[in-house]
Amino acid sequence: MGLEEWIIMPGYLLDDELVALLESCQALIFPSLFEGSGTPVLEAMAFGKPVLCSNVTSLPEVAGDAALYFHPERPMEIVRTIERIETEPGLIASLVERGYRRLTTLGTPDDMAQEYLRVFREAVTDPRSFTEPRQ
Repeated sequence: MGLEEWIIMPGYLLDDELVALLESCQALIFPSLFEGSGTPVLEAMAFGKPVLCSNVTSLPEVAGDAALYFHPERPMEIVRTIERIETEPGLIASLVERGYRRLTTLGTPDDMAQEYLRVFREAVTDPRSFTEPRQ
């Protein structure tokens, strides 16, 4: 698309490189087509960055009302979404605040680890619980 001078595609980053990138960016623009966990969205929110992301994956469930959404295969929709954070006064601050609020609803890393541990223990003690609908 001829955007090489405008877009950075860094690939794998070490932790300190990721932190530097998140601290210095204006926003996370995340046109994911195949996203499983939404970790980049949560990381951006934790760094106080507005999130603009795909509406066709798990990302709406992860970000809730704390992001602006676009269809990742519609470039002009992405452009209009980016224009919104550049032209609508207060939108960035609102997204950042909603991002912090969203993070509090998802729990801490310790909460998530405890939930994973609970699921693993349940799988070991009662494997049927993962093949039958939960009540």
